[in-house]
Parts: sequence; structure tokens; C-alpha cells
Amino acid sequence: MLSAIMAALMLTACSKEEAVDYTEAENALQASLVGYWTDDLAQLEQAVAEEKSVVSVLEFTDNYSYTWHECSYDEWQIVTYEPTEYSFENMNFKVENNGKEAYAKLEISGEDTLYWITDENTYDYTRVPQELIDKIGIGKGEILSAEAETEKPTENETETETETESKGPDYQLDGNVSASGYVLDPMMEFITDYSEIDYVNYAVLIAEAGETDIYGVCPDGKKPLVIIEHDGIIDEFEQVWMTPRAIMPMAEYLDVDSDGEYELVVSYYVASGTGTSIEELVVYKAGSDGRFKEYRLDAEELIDEYINYQIDNDNLWLDFAAYDTNEIYSTSIKKDYPDGIESIGFGKTVSYTIKSGIIVMHTVPDASGLRYECMPEIIADVSFDGEDFELDNIDFRDYE
Repeated sequence: MLSAIMAALMLTACSKEEAVDYTEAENALQASLVGYWTDDLAQLEQAVAEEKSVVSVLEFTDNYSYTWHECSYDEWQIVTYEPTEYSFENMNFKVENNGKEAYAKLEISGEDTLYWITDENTYDYTRVPQELIDKIGIGKGEILSAEAETEKPTENETETETETESKGPDYQLDGNVSASGYVLDPMMEFITDYSEIDYVNYAVLIAEAGETDIYGVCPDGKKPLVIIEHDGIIDEFEQVWMTPRAIMPMAEYLDVDSDGEYELVVSYYVASGTGTSIEELVVYKAGSDGRFKEYRLDAEELIDEYINYQIDNDNLWLDFAAYDTNEIYSTSIKKDYPDGIESIGFGKTVSYTIKSGIIVMHTVPDASGLRYECMPEIIADVSFDGEDFELDNIDFRDYE
């Protein structure tokens, strides 16, 4: 249940050299921020009640810093990230990172709803009652720092040897090993019980397609990896593959570019949160040496190339059209957006299916406010020419 903005706002804390005099309004906003917040209170309550999964909580403190807490119930451990200090400037929330400034607008609705507004998105949070915080155990028990330093090699060890040993003492390196030293064991399958497998030091089997095995690993402090074992070759790629919802990839071999050779097509679930559910499509195509080269579909950019929209705020009306086709979708926005819409975005809700050897994209446009009732579901076939992606047979349907 890790929020979509966590990675974007996990900035290095910077110390304040001098006190800042804030306005009365800024002091009031700061006072209302202090406490604990979550982007999905119902899901958090369910996770706590069932003592399953990993839950995350955002904490604002009275010393002008915010901190992320992750609690793994299966391991009964809480990971507390390094706090990030912030300030206010003309009522704008401000964070500094390596000399660069980032701004957002924070608004409190009533006492229990927080809106975190950036130029790109608006995120909403609900205040977490103290009794629920007590059940989670934040502030109690064993606290693990997410920034803990790893052991450095001794004078008699090489860095490669140390990295290889960290991939698990129970394994002997006599099987298939990736370039980063991860042993590929098809019996090491992904399971949702976080207490059973160390996803940092071990590669776990996350998908299969024919004789091809796809493994995932989450190296500490580094980008996640997928390791693909195919045709006696092992390839590694940086790739997000596990989110808090732990939806595993869909993989299939298809001749997507019609060259007579099959390509590995994989859909990874890469982002989830309030108003966000994103799958990323990747085509792995073998080169002359047999190794895979990856081709990633940028859904937001591709959809924007094929879909046009027209907003009529005077009449509270919205029109969508697919370029170079007769496909049009028109709808009233009066109920969902009585004050009108400034702009439409693509790419926050994207998924893929494969039917009869054809890749099908499913997406829903979004606007500020995250209300989708007046938006159409856009369905299109995805084609690939060996280098680039295109959309065909675009269709608009009522969103359900």
C-alpha cells in the first residue's frame, strides 16, 4: 500500500541553518498537518486487522519534517525512512534536495483529509486514528533504518566476492547464476508471505513463458531487476516488477512484428495507489547473438499521439476522438465536474490483455479530481514493427 508519491518525495533531508518566521496561516497549516496519514484508510484497517501484508504510513511532526513508516506484519518489523525536512514559502510546501527546490500545495479539508497538490497530480490522504497507529506499532518495538549501511569488503575480499556471498549463504554457486551473482532456482517461486523469502538477496520466479523463466529481485538501495533465463542465456534488466499489490507479470511469446520469429511479451504491474493502476508493456526481442533487447511502450506518450479531446466548459461537455478515424465519444461533465475541467491526462490507468495472439490496451483518461464516471474506456490493439509501437482499432466504450 505504498503511496505513488513516496518515491517522488523521498528526498534527502536538508538541515535548516536558521529559524523561519511563518505567517499565522502557515503555522495553522503546520499544526493541522502533525500526525499520521494514509492514502487508503480502509485498506490499512483491513491489513492491520488481518495482520498481513506491508502497510505504509506518512507522519508529519511538529519539527517540520515528514517520515515514511513501512510495517511488515509477517516479519513484525517496522522500517522507518530517514525524515525529510520541509518549510513553507507563501503557503507553499517546500523541500530542498541537493540545492534544488521542490514545491507542492497542501490543503486540509475538515480535519481528516489532506490534499497534496503538484503540477502533475493531486493525492489525497486520510488521517489515521492514534489507536490504529498503536496497533501497527509505530514508535514501538524494533525499528530498522532504510538507510542502514551495508558491510564493506575486508582487505582480503574482493567486492565481487562479497556481493556474491550476500545473495544467500544457503546456496552454492553451481547452478545458473546471473551477471550480478543471483542464483536462478525455479523452485524459488514468488509467494506473498514476506516472511518466507528474502526478495533483496534472492531471485524469485515471477513468471514463465514456454521454456523461459523470469525472475525478480529487489536489491537493497538499487533499482529492481528482472532476470530472464532463455535458450541457455541469462539476461538482466532494470525493471519495476513488485508493487504493494504484488501482482505478478503476464508473459507470453508472440510474433508481434511478423518477422517469423517469436518475441517475449511481458506486462509488468508497476504502479498502484489512489487513482493509479499502471501496467508497463515490454517486448524482448532476440538479437543475432541470441540476447534480448528490451522495447518499452510509453503508454502516456503513445495514447496522446492517437487520441484527441476537446473540453467545452461553457456547456460542460467533453469530446474524445481518435485521429484519422471516425471514432468519437461525447459526454456531459456537469455531474462530475460542475466547475469544468482544465485538462485531460493519459497513462494513470493502463492495463493489457492478450487475445488470440493480439495485445490489447485498456486505458481510461483522467482529470484532476480522479472522477472517472464521465470518462470513456479506450480499447486499442497494440502493434509493434520491431522498434516502435502503434495503436490500431481504437474503440471508446462507457466506463464501468
